[in-house]
Amino acid sequence: MTKLSLLANAVRELEELNGWANADALKRGLVRESVDLIQEIGTHLRSSSDREALLTRCRVLRGEASLSDRAVIQRLHGAREQELFLFCGPLKTWVKKSKRAFHSFVCGVPVRAMNETLDLLNEATAAEELRAALGNNDIYLAPAPGFSVFDIVACGGEANLDPKHFAYFFPEDELIDSDIARTVAFRNFYTHRFFNSSFPLLRRFVPASLPHAPTPAQVATCLLTWMKGHDLGHSVRLPRTSIPRLRSTLGEFDAGILEEALADCVGYLLVSSPLIRGKFALSEELAAGCFLGEMLRFITRGRALFHDTEAAVLELTFLARHGYATLRGDQIEVSVGSLRRGMLALAHELVRAILVADVQPAAELLATYLGAGNDGEATIGEFTSQVCARSSDLPLDTCYIFS
Repeated sequence: MTKLSLLANAVRELEELNGWANADALKRGLVRESVDLIQEIGTHLRSSSDREALLTRCRVLRGEASLSDRAVIQRLHGAREQELFLFCGPLKTWVKKSKRAFHSFVCGVPVRAMNETLDLLNEATAAEELRAALGNNDIYLAPAPGFSVFDIVACGGEANLDPKHFAYFFPEDELIDSDIARTVAFRNFYTHRFFNSSFPLLRRFVPASLPHAPTPAQVATCLLTWMKGHDLGHSVRLPRTSIPRLRSTLGEFDAGILEEALADCVGYLLVSSPLIRGKFALSEELAAGCFLGEMLRFITRGRALFHDTEAAVLELTFLARHGYATLRGDQIEVSVGSLRRGMLALAHELVRAILVADVQPAAELLATYLGAGNDGEATIGEFTSQVCARSSDLPLDTCYIFS
């Protein structure tokens, strides 16, 4: 695995040398060596489906199979790995950072107990919970991507040059559009990032939340349940919903802000619901603390760079303006109960704005909470500036070093 990481790093470096005549030949040689290693790894796997996935990946890397072939995507992403997830090939990270796909290597081992737990949160359960919470029986969920949790064990190339280690979306991140899709999330990275970034932010700016540190297992369950709910949130629909119309009218970035905000709301409403908390042994205090910690981390990433950051600012603006949270300097004062009520109220607004045929309410919602000169803009701007300034000592970006 270490050698595959180093080979991926070397290929990625060579991709910067576009004008050098020998670069392509060297890259092909390094990729061939990677293929040989992947084939060797496959011989040690007991799972026939995992071996088939690795062999298919090797065929793609050798140019013998195409990702445009649905059968190839099915073999690569149609089933959850039993022993080993391994990706090697071109991969993109964030839109604002990766203008195209670059060579990457990522692998992880499945977390079976976590996967079995999260399988209980499916489209049917989510739709039932959301209909009840929002009082709207027209809500349904379009087919959602699969969701699999792994512990990451190695990565290299583009995957290790940017802080997008928490999850990948396949085959979308391979620049392939397919009805076969899944999210691959990494449990150990989630817990590492929470305790080194999000939890210190929470202690610093929402000191009343989570006075006692939760365990890594509790955090992993809570965060991954929220993310599974967030993923499902992207599939929430009403009968006349048209996301393509929303994107074509508002533009990809602005539409993405609203889509992320709704997904955040759905994720929080699910992870904080009595039914889900009871099934997964989560407290409402933990759900609130994890969510607020992640919101603060998103805010520190820089506005106008990520949909998620603008969505977090929109959510905080809504909570503060409507009295669900209070901002005092760089401190957030919010109770567990008012947070859920506030996110529920925002979910109502977003459903009415973006899941309908008329796009005008969506544009108005953006202008109301993120537009220049909106009520509370100065307060939110001052708050976000202070949070960013006072968190400069925290490790908000993370990468892996393998030796």
